Amino acid sequence: MIIDAQHHIMPFEYVEFYKKHATGPNCPIVTVDGRDSTFDFGCQVYNYQQSKLSAEASISMMDANGIDLTLLSSQIPDATLLPGELAAEGSRIVNNAIQDTVERYPGRYKGIGFLPWNLPGYAVAEAQRIKALGFVGVMLCSHVSYGPADLPAYEPIYEELARLGLVIFLHPMIPEWGRYVSDYQMIPMMSFMFVESFCLMRLILSGIIERNPDLRIVMPHCGAMLPALSGRIQNQTVKMGRGMDNITIPPVDVLKSGQIYYDVVSADPGGMRVIAGFLGGTERLMFSTDFPWVDTPAMLEHVKEAFPEAEDRARVFSGTAIKLFGL
Repeated sequence: MIIDAQHHIMPFEYVEFYKKHATGPNCPIVTVDGRDSTFDFGCQVYNYQQSKLSAEASISMMDANGIDLTLLSSQIPDATLLPGELAAEGSRIVNNAIQDTVERYPGRYKGIGFLPWNLPGYAVAEAQRIKALGFVGVMLCSHVSYGPADLPAYEPIYEELARLGLVIFLHPMIPEWGRYVSDYQMIPMMSFMFVESFCLMRLILSGIIERNPDLRIVMPHCGAMLPALSGRIQNQTVKMGRGMDNITIPPVDVLKSGQIYYDVVSADPGGMRVIAGFLGGTERLMFSTDFPWVDTPAMLEHVKEAFPEAEDRARVFSGTAIKLFGL
């Protein structure tokens, strides 16, 4: 069995909603041509083609590559960039579209929802609604409306997600400082790896993860920068005492704990072996395609090359996800 833990569509209803309401200072400029769209962040442009990002394209890719079940989420940007209470409506539009896809293809999808993180009361209510619909997780972008994800106002959201058993999937967003690294397409190339690493470290150092022991988080892209920086993080926190004001558990211990899982989206088997080595095994690694951005047949071959042992492959391809989500 193969389960895809990170896989995106772009609901056209959400595109239309964004185009109509993207008037805030942080919003991208949205243009629509037929059913294709462009989201221009100034420092980075995303072209979303419905022919590649529809439910039909998704299921076709799954069938062609032997993928049995997919955890389905939307593309960035999330709705928190929209002004006022529109973030709540935008999140509902995305979640309803995902639920429609789940119902159209029984047994092939589980939903990963959007939350209006910048509106904590609405976010808690939406988390409760999608949990009742059968969603298994929510996406958290690396910053909330260009602010940090660990503000005290967001604590009730994390508490409720832990209570509901909804897993958080971290995802990078265009950074506020993107104009400084936009040359040569370095935002998706490199910046994304840094911003998601900063986000997870903020959740750890703020104490949010330690205060909510039932919270589960999926870190994408083989842990991004964190495995490579773990020695420095350990030195700075445990030996030098920096950043430890809100926590008692060393951050590297949290990264290796049962609260943090990792997907193996990487361009080579070496990156997959690095994260497995960092964790001491494959028990918390999950296969993902990052559809439609990564070559799926290549990803399948990378996993087979990185993990020649049948037991490791079985965990990565499905066992870890089955255990984490109770599938």
